[in-house]
Formats: sequence, structure tokens, C-alpha cells
Amino acid sequence: LSSMWGEAGTWLGWSQMLLIRLTLIWPLKAIAPAAYVYWGLRLFNHLKASPMRQEQRPKGLVPMMKLTFRHALRETLRVWMASEAIFFIFYRCKRAQLQGQVANPPLLTRPLEVLGRVLKTIEDIQAGGKLAEPQCGDWTPRTMSPSTSAQDLQAMLHPQVHESNVEE
Repeated sequence: LSSMWGEAGTWLGWSQMLLIRLTLIWPLKAIAPAAYVYWGLRLFNHLKASPMRQEQRPKGLVPMMKLTFRHALRETLRVWMASEAIFFIFYRCKRAQLQGQVANPPLLTRPLEVLGRVLKTIEDIQAGGKLAEPQCGDWTPRTMSPSTSAQDLQAMLHPQVHESNVEE
């Protein structure tokens, strides 16, 4: 798989990056400006159009289906461009807000206590990993027999709890 990509600085690598930019990156970057151009043209056409304009309903099934398809396509484009324009405004505001914040590390008031809790958590996790092992307590196929008592079965079903509150 790695042999299909050209090395950086070679003609093949440069042409592949150009192809990626032309087909993936630049079209995605052009959606928000296209949305604003669309809404600008719609506003311009709305202000320029005469107020008494009405569309005639076509007669026949095929012309009516064409009109319905065009209307559905126009409405889908309108909703898509509106959502793109609104999201772009939201993105710019949120980005400016997040870029203005400075990341501050949390203050540790008692570092040794925190270290102790971390080490205790590691021990609990390691003890929990032992639960996933195929051995379940003292049970082996040899311990089960027709003469096994109900008390023995109860002892096998209820695991013992150790200090770390992790069942074994």
C-alpha cells in the first residue's frame, strides 16, 4: 500500500497531492463561500423580481412531475445552503472563543494523595484483569462430581472479595 504513494518532493508525490486538493480539499473549502453567493443571488433576484409573478400549473402528469422534482431540488439546495451558512458562522464564533482561551493545567493541592489514588487505581485495574482469565476460582472439572454438595456449589458460585473490592 505504501508503494502506491509518491515520496515527498517527487513529481508523483506532487501530482498526487494536487489531485487530492482538486477533488477533496478545495471543493469542501468552497462550500461555505458558495452558500453565501447562493443566498446573495437569491436576495438580489428577490429584490429585482416583480411582486405579481405567479407560476402556471402545468397540465399532464410528466410536466407536473418535472415541476415537483425541480421544486424539491430547489428546496433541498435552499436548506443545505442555509445550514452551511449558519454552521460557518457558528464555527467562526466557536473557533474564536476557543482560540482565546489559555489552557491551564490543574493545580494539585496534595500531589502525594493523588499519586496514591493513581497507584491504587492501577492495582485495581490489574486485579480486574485477572478476572478475565479462564480460571474461575477453585472450580475445575475434577471438583464437580455427582457427589458434590449444594454447599460446595454455593461456594463456587459466590467469589471471594479481597481488600481491593475486586472479585476473583
